[in-house]
Amino acid sequence: MIISRCPFCGLSVAKIQAVPMDNNVDTSYSLYCTHCHSYGPTASSEEFAITAWNTRTISDQEMDALRHRDLERAEDSYNKFSSWVG
Repeated sequence: MIISRCPFCGLSVAKIQAVPMDNNVDTSYSLYCTHCHSYGPTASSEEFAITAWNTRTISDQEMDALRHRDLERAEDSYNKFSSWVG
């Protein structure tokens, strides 16, 4: 199955993660982006997890949080650069 790009950062770096359930018998699966560390919905199989990842949309609240995070990262980078230069 093809894994779509991350719906948050747009890169193709999603990996499948198997997570043991509380009963230590069952396993749930989700995809996560190794670049921006976003997680997709959990599912009962790898196939369902990929399908959920591929069809996921971003809510307005999630988009605002990402914009805020990106702004903070840009400000941190600027401050580090400014201290080196000046």
